[in-house]
Amino acid sequence: VCQSTRFEVPEPMDTLAAAYAESGQFEQAVEVAERAVAVADTQGRAGLVNEIRQRLGLYRQGQAYRSP
Repeated sequence: VCQSTRFEVPEPMDTLAAAYAESGQFEQAVEVAERAVAVADTQGRAGLVNEIRQRLGLYRQGQAYRSP
């Protein structure tokens, strides 16, 4: 989905980052989440930017995101 949307839609990138983190690929998770933040920020989506940044903090600490 990320490729088909040319990495211009932050939600699929956020999901991909979570999947990377879940599988222990934290470097890739951080990279994709940072890109998702940049895209969401460019689109003026402050709420989504904050949500992804919270998950990004987990990935940087080597933790996966799990919804409650």
